[in-house]
Amino acid sequence: MSAQVFAKKQKKILIIESYHKEFKWDSDYRKSISDYLKANYTLSFFEMNTKKISKQNYENVAQSAWEYSLDYNPDLVILGDDTALSLLGERFEHAKIPTVYLGIKSDPKLYFDKDPLYITGIYAKPLVLKTAQYLKEILPKTKRALILFDKSKSSEVLYQEILKNINNNYVSGILFQVETIENFINWQSLVLNARRNFDVIIVGLYQYLKGENGNEIDSEEVMKWTSKFTPVPVFGLWDNSVGKEKAIGGLVVSSSAQGYEAAKMAEKILIYPHVLPKSIPPVYVEEGSVLFSKFQLKKWRIKLSKNLVHDASFID
Repeated sequence: MSAQVFAKKQKKILIIESYHKEFKWDSDYRKSISDYLKANYTLSFFEMNTKKISKQNYENVAQSAWEYSLDYNPDLVILGDDTALSLLGERFEHAKIPTVYLGIKSDPKLYFDKDPLYITGIYAKPLVLKTAQYLKEILPKTKRALILFDKSKSSEVLYQEILKNINNNYVSGILFQVETIENFINWQSLVLNARRNFDVIIVGLYQYLKGENGNEIDSEEVMKWTSKFTPVPVFGLWDNSVGKEKAIGGLVVSSSAQGYEAAKMAEKILIYPHVLPKSIPPVYVEEGSVLFSKFQLKKWRIKLSKNLVHDASFID
């Protein structure tokens, strides 16, 4: 848990991260926010580090973030991801502090007793239907795909809103099966036996898988293990799931875009302080980024079409 303050400007913005600056998802949206706002505003970042602490300590770190915000006295707060919103959204709403969320996968209304007046923001929902089209272009012989999600609240909401409509249905000629999993051992079993029934695996949310003792498994280790032992190609839905020891790639939700849209919304609220944030509708960033790992493409001997190469970004 740490805080970092950048150059002083007239109005102050506090960005509270669910995770930490070394986590790629966070580092990318931090950069977008900083690039857009740092010339005209004072920015302060608070890292909740919830990937590195137990859930039992979430309330303690939320209290620390709240106390830091009271000392900092921001004109506006940006909350990164569902954990920060669920733990702190009501507090900022009751304090009437304008707040913008980003990276939210659940319905934000789940985190409030009633519709908030001072909070709005950016959704980060996966582009599953468009992903099916890209899979057909990358691996034309794909007929069956397994989509894996953990059993977090975010996954439950996404299942009701998106995933249940494609479970055991054909999309772009691909039959999809969705599995929501609580335990890492069950996740491992599905991955190891995937070749029997599936041509590819698509990894969704995997941050809240439990080990044999009920402890949460580090998400980076989940992707590293999945990448190493999968018998079929693995694709991702969020950009932080793609990489050398992760997924091959895919049409992913970009945290950079999330940060950019959140920064624009924050500036609009600060420029027009008489307008309640509620009157600014939440934004669903529907355009994803085509992202691939060079290492994984080589490992799986996948050659992309010229059109895909032209449209895609590459890492490692």
